[in-house]
Amino acid sequence: MPASLRSPLCLAALLLATSTATAQVRYVDASAPPGGDGASWATAHARLQDALAVATSGEVRIAAGQYTPAAPGGPRSSTFAPIANIALRGGYVGGTGLGPTPDTRDPAVYRTILSGDLNNDDGPGFTNRADNVYHVLTLNNRSSAMLVDGVTIRGGNADGPTELIGGGVIGLSCSAQFVSCTFRDNSAFRAGGVYTTLTIAANGAPRFRGCSFTGNRATDSYAGALYSTNSASRVPMSLVSCVFRDNTAFIFAGAFFIDVFDVTMINCEIVANAASGQATSTAGAGEINNGAASMINCTIADNAAAPGWAGGVLLLSVGAPAVTNCVFWNNSGNQIVASPSAVVSYSDVQGGAAGPGNISADPLFRDPANRDYSLGAGSPAINAGSNTPFLTAAAPLGLAGDVAGVARFLSPPGAPTPGAGVGVGPVIDMGAREFAGARPCPGDFDGNGSVDFFDLNAVLSAYGQPCPR
Repeated sequence: MPASLRSPLCLAALLLATSTATAQVRYVDASAPPGGDGASWATAHARLQDALAVATSGEVRIAAGQYTPAAPGGPRSSTFAPIANIALRGGYVGGTGLGPTPDTRDPAVYRTILSGDLNNDDGPGFTNRADNVYHVLTLNNRSSAMLVDGVTIRGGNADGPTELIGGGVIGLSCSAQFVSCTFRDNSAFRAGGVYTTLTIAANGAPRFRGCSFTGNRATDSYAGALYSTNSASRVPMSLVSCVFRDNTAFIFAGAFFIDVFDVTMINCEIVANAASGQATSTAGAGEINNGAASMINCTIADNAAAPGWAGGVLLLSVGAPAVTNCVFWNNSGNQIVASPSAVVSYSDVQGGAAGPGNISADPLFRDPANRDYSLGAGSPAINAGSNTPFLTAAAPLGLAGDVAGVARFLSPPGAPTPGAGVGVGPVIDMGAREFAGARPCPGDFDGNGSVDFFDLNAVLSAYGQPCPR
């Protein structure tokens, strides 16, 4: 080796250059002409599967648009399947012309949709699904180095005869990380949205952050949205700022079923899910089994289960399940079914729950009929939580806001000061959403909550007057 390459500094620079050269960025754009090499937006792959077939490291950036793993009429066994651990990122403008530059990224605006609907003919109520692929995304043997970020996964239909689990995502021996993803309108015999197993504990658990599970179904069992099971030793698993809404299963869990993980759920909103059948254990919202369970600042509302079971959550976990700063409201049957050692504190539980700081008053959600579970003005859950559990759990996650990214520890006009909770400074609210103040009412100039004569009088008094500059 030349002397110039034997110094630690030069060797480090060489390794960095080699690593940078190896970790490629590949580009995918549904609006691109066929035949691109994926090296830039100008020469992007038109098909995502072409990029996934060659990407052995680095990341794949995907422009807004809809992508299917096969052409219309293609085989239902088709799936998007990365051959290596990579970062799969959606939400780019690419060559669509929708934004200022191709590299502009906002997954909520420039939607990247991975769809199992090969013929683009899906109807409401899971109709016209006979052509849909069994699994939209397959992540078998993918470790925690696999990242799926900012994509919508929809239209998977795992209806057998052997492909029965994980319509949206199937991950056997999978520890992938999911960030800002939407799993919508997927169906399976079991685990309509996402199914993962873990067989190597050292790889760590799958993790979900800022994800939405909406309108998925399991026609039989386990979970409409998410089923994660572990055949290795227990490892920590986190679900942070996730929304589970309008998911269904026949038995076990309308939204999530998590087995043999030590689970932390923080800032999660689990609403309007249902498990309609009778079984030895069924919960409308979800179940955590055979591991530790901690739920912090979650909202569990309007979920339903078969008579005699928990419309809310079933915590058949190891040790003492901990539920803190949560709201359980209008779930059918039992709000919480847990071991006698469970500790519920600073939570609003319909029907009451033993424990410090608990209340049982209507949380006054703003508009639950239209799936708005933010706290309305005057809610008894405002400033009624406990600061320390949230701060302790949120610190290693770098988490400061609620499920919508609104800052925590607010005390806006109209909030009780001090509230009924505990903590230094403004006290955190119960539930997944922090109260940021009453929403403005157009025309309510005096702020009394209604547009009335006094507001009209204010307008007439100011009529014809110049506005201040």
